Amino acid sequence: MIEKATLQKQNKKLTVNRFIMKKAFIISSIYFLIVINISAQSNLNEEIIGRWSAIDLSIADSEEETDFIWVFTEDGICNWIKSGEVIFKYNYSISNYSCNNKLDNKGYSHLKLINKDDLNDIDCFVIEGTVNKSNSIYLSVTNYNTAEPILFKKIVFDNQKELPDDKYDNNY
Repeated sequence: MIEKATLQKQNKKLTVNRFIMKKAFIISSIYFLIVINISAQSNLNEEIIGRWSAIDLSIADSEEETDFIWVFTEDGICNWIKSGEVIFKYNYSISNYSCNNKLDNKGYSHLKLINKDDLNDIDCFVIEGTVNKSNSIYLSVTNYNTAEPILFKKIVFDNQKELPDDKYDNNY
């Protein structure tokens, strides 16, 4: 009888230990995934800063840049420029959450743009990613309302990493 009680007590301890180990594993796994997502998010927040020219995708095998440019600044501003004129000014944020505040289980980042002149004007994009190809950096985003991606090429001149500051950054 004593042996049976001792065995039951040991089994309970093993069960509790397994439960604790499973919980510790789950918590450490979640922590690891969060750290990876934060790291990737941080890199994207830094990488997106600069000027991006939209690529005309209607021409097959072309990388012809258009006169439509997005300028992302370090202070969370995104200016949309068409033919050299700022047409929209947005506050932007990048998150692993969609614009309807749901965590993206597929690991995509989301770009949320809020018009500075009309806070009800919100544009949301899935960031498909960035790629460095042939010394050029490309950004692909897809608007929630369309199925077609928009491809941008980062504007870089000569030996400079990016264009010097100009009127498109913060003055508008």
